[in-house]
Amino acid sequence: MNEDTNNELDASSCTEIDTSSILDDQEQTTTPAVEVNPDDTGFQLISPRKAAREFTQVKVTPTKTTNKFSLLVDENNQEAAQRSVPEINLKIVANVIQILKEISQQFTKTENRLRRGFIGIKADSEENREKTIKFLKQKNLEFVLSEAYEDRPLKVVIRNLPINMEISEITQCWEEKGYQIERASQMKNYIEKTILPLFLIDVKKTGNYANIFNERQACYFRVKVVPYSKRKKATICFNCSGFFHSARNCDMHPRCIKCNGQHATRDCSMKEIIQEPTCINCGEKGHLAAWKGCKA
Repeated sequence: MNEDTNNELDASSCTEIDTSSILDDQEQTTTPAVEVNPDDTGFQLISPRKAAREFTQVKVTPTKTTNKFSLLVDENNQEAAQRSVPEINLKIVANVIQILKEISQQFTKTENRLRRGFIGIKADSEENREKTIKFLKQKNLEFVLSEAYEDRPLKVVIRNLPINMEISEITQCWEEKGYQIERASQMKNYIEKTILPLFLIDVKKTGNYANIFNERQACYFRVKVVPYSKRKKATICFNCSGFFHSARNCDMHPRCIKCNGQHATRDCSMKEIIQEPTCINCGEKGHLAAWKGCKA
């Protein structure tokens, strides 16, 4: 009897035991400790349901601002858009000071600079430049015209055409496509003295001239248009045999590269090979003026 009463007391006492400490011990053993990042203390966790809601963006009217320097920017753009007037390179003569004096009296804003044996005359406008050129021609003076980038033709090479194609047919084909062709020629191998199936054309920079690289058909053939790769050497003029300019901008007296006569080299009557050539630029014997090793 006493044992039964003791068991009942033990059972009743078990129901009154605080189980919170036991649960805390179980949570400590089953749930790992979470490290709290001090940088995340200002953020709140959002439930997936709230995060999935679509929020409408409020349209904000942009604030209109004014730039008090806009007039200066427009003026700078206009100055950059203005075309630079190319120079006139006058060959130095004995009375060059008197010539420059007369030009300055007519065109007061003209600037003159020394340029490799020439005098670069820079007019303040295209109109005064043309008048200066006319004045120099009346005086029978020699000069070379500098060329603006816009006036220089675009040189391209046409590939995959027959080697015996006529130049006139090629020019007509590209002009029918809307391009202005200034010059066309067939390229040659001067070492082997043979012609190549490559055609060099000069395209005037008007209209959509750059679209020529996208052309795939010409003269009923599929062709490829590539830029002309200029050789790394000084340009020689076919008119006066001078350097650093082309014949289309040359107003110098013609000079033959073979005999030093007063005519262009292509008009020379001397057709045979010169055994002992003399350079008309440096005066040395053993090479022509077109030799890349000429010290001139």
